[in-house]
Amino acid sequence: MRSVKIEIIEDQKGLESFISCKELDEVSIELLKGDQTHESHLIWTKEGLFFQPRDTRLKPIQFSFDLYFEGWKKQGLGKSTSLLLKAFRNDHHILDCSCGTGKDTSQLLFAGHDVSAFEKDPNVFLLLLWAKKHCTSPLLESLELYFGDAFELAQRLEVPKIDSMYYDPMFFSHLTKSLPRKEMQIFRELIKNDEAGYQSCIKEFCLSITSKLVVKRSLKQESLFPKPSYQLKGKTIRLDVYR
Repeated sequence: MRSVKIEIIEDQKGLESFISCKELDEVSIELLKGDQTHESHLIWTKEGLFFQPRDTRLKPIQFSFDLYFEGWKKQGLGKSTSLLLKAFRNDHHILDCSCGTGKDTSQLLFAGHDVSAFEKDPNVFLLLLWAKKHCTSPLLESLELYFGDAFELAQRLEVPKIDSMYYDPMFFSHLTKSLPRKEMQIFRELIKNDEAGYQSCIKEFCLSITSKLVVKRSLKQESLFPKPSYQLKGKTIRLDVYR
């Protein structure tokens, strides 16, 4: 399998132009930033762009907004059944600070919200771009994807008026002794828990540009910031809402 090198640049044009090129057959992808090689486990096959886990016994993962939407439709997802949709019940435009797999983002889109989603890991951003390009649903017209750190870029970019912000710092380090789902075991290879570096500034930053911040936590985990305005609790996760 031959290797294709992509230069990572701040305005995301290099990544977008790569996804827009003709389909590649059986290549691995090497991400570069200056003279440094960014760790990457992406492969492009006849079936599209995948993340290949280090453990080759595990199947590669591909993001698909079409599959997400199909799943929500089968579940009968609605504001009365989804914790996430309850949190954003009256909000039109939501800024997702950490898009990740795009599943939470797809819930918001499925419910009719407009979403501006940020992802700072180039591997994950490429997977999201590929999924967006190949989605057949008109719901994706309400999604804008941005490459980079939301807390650095949101004020500089021309993002339309934001009603609320959503932040899922991912809680790998706080999981119980039972193993996480296989998909999350694989996905943690890409993203490290980086909440510590943000704790001192996220809340103040978010509430400076919008009136509501929703933070996702595991049910037994301490709040990222003290004194949430209120909490919404599910079986395994909790949403802390700040105003």
